[in-house]
Amino acid sequence: MRCVSYTRALSGCWAIEPKEDMLKKQNALITEYAKKRGWKITQKYSDRKKVRDEETAFLQMKQDGINRKYDCILFGSIFYAGRNYTSTYDLIYLILYPAGVHFAVAEDDFCSADKTKDEVEAYLQKNRSVYRGEIASIIATRQCKGRQYMKYGYVWKDDDTLEVDEIAAQIIREIFEMCRDGSSMLTISKSLQERGIDTPFQYAYKKFDKDCGERHKNWNAARVKNILANEMYIGKWKRCIRGIDYEYPCPVIVDQTLFDAAQQGLHKRNNVKNGRSNSEYSWYSGIIVDEETQHPLMSYIKPSDKEHILRFRYPAPQVKRYQQLWIKVDTVTESAKKMLFCEVQKARRVKQLLETELCEKEKAAQLEQLRKKAIAVFAKMSAVEKELMQYSKRYEAGELTEEDYSEQYQSSLLKQNEMNATLQTHMTAMEEVETVFSSKNPWLELYANLQIGEHFDKRELKKYISKVLVYRFETASVEFIHVKWRDRLPKLWLEETR
Repeated sequence: MRCVSYTRALSGCWAIEPKEDMLKKQNALITEYAKKRGWKITQKYSDRKKVRDEETAFLQMKQDGINRKYDCILFGSIFYAGRNYTSTYDLIYLILYPAGVHFAVAEDDFCSADKTKDEVEAYLQKNRSVYRGEIASIIATRQCKGRQYMKYGYVWKDDDTLEVDEIAAQIIREIFEMCRDGSSMLTISKSLQERGIDTPFQYAYKKFDKDCGERHKNWNAARVKNILANEMYIGKWKRCIRGIDYEYPCPVIVDQTLFDAAQQGLHKRNNVKNGRSNSEYSWYSGIIVDEETQHPLMSYIKPSDKEHILRFRYPAPQVKRYQQLWIKVDTVTESAKKMLFCEVQKARRVKQLLETELCEKEKAAQLEQLRKKAIAVFAKMSAVEKELMQYSKRYEAGELTEEDYSEQYQSSLLKQNEMNATLQTHMTAMEEVETVFSSKNPWLELYANLQIGEHFDKRELKKYISKVLVYRFETASVEFIHVKWRDRLPKLWLEETR
């Protein structure tokens, strides 16, 4: 394996402080790792200037990688692999890795040649999160440990810990008890308002002799709900610091039993409004339209026989008259079930074909077409890189003015961006092909294992149907979910199930 290495003086993550011996440290890690793997470093790329945007060696390494002059890049640390993490990610995951050029990180004992594609992506995404977290920790100071925010029911002590504020705690316990005893959040808020109890905002502002404004002086159901849902009152103080969730202990105001009892009342829903019972569940609500006009259809009950029907809303929109003026809900439901059954049969047939040689041949053929397109883009990228390097040499030799060089550089940069976008499109298409011809195909996952029996609940239909089309109130058809993944499959595979 032809292996090269890359080091740089400054980290691509500007949250990491510059250190004098980082180049030595990276080289030591690289040497030790290469010896452990039995690799020989054929070339060393290094950006030694202590400038954040320095990437002369990085661009040369990128050019050589596109030209397939090596098979693996070895980095000392993933945070010293480019001028920023985005350029590192784009190079190794979007450009070189799909072309068969691997990478290794000595500090993490990680080599893409030993891992699956999913493991490689997970590794890069994890480090991207770390990178962003380091940046966020400097920029965002609101969620740091040193900040003290007012907590309703608590007061801060001198040692930066919390203790119970008994005046507010008494109100909090009362709210939980009222909810446990069956009072709604609206009823609780009205009771507190009538008694003149300060809202959490009012209470906090009064401590500093300030006015919180009129909009914060009224209790409402949302404020009551925030208190009832806050686990801090049972001793679980959750905080997000530098993008990481932490849980700290704090004094308990309500016990777990009372909290759990209140949660049951919190999540209850009143299903009867104004004394009227619920109407029948309309699984087609929001997705059923007239096929020709795309006007939505509404559910009504015929006065004569109390049958549920679908028709245009009243007054009807200005549309041409059909011979039929309505269609039965049961007719639409039965049509939807039949079409769903056919879709399930198709999915099961395709799932069986996934394990055959026919599937492998079809997938390989589609991937080969995309690889050829990607290779063609690589060739164009290489030509642009060479052209840019020639301009740089001519500029350094004094053959080009700074204005001419800048114009040529911007032109080359525009071409590179366009080709990178095209390459990314091909890479995405290749990933989609892998998904289409696998059990992870969203259409297959949704329909292949679906059981439709006599007791199939019509409420479930909406999970599998995106749209219902009614033709002149005579027939109904449906559009299914994830059809773009189904339509990527050979048509013959789907026709055989009819």
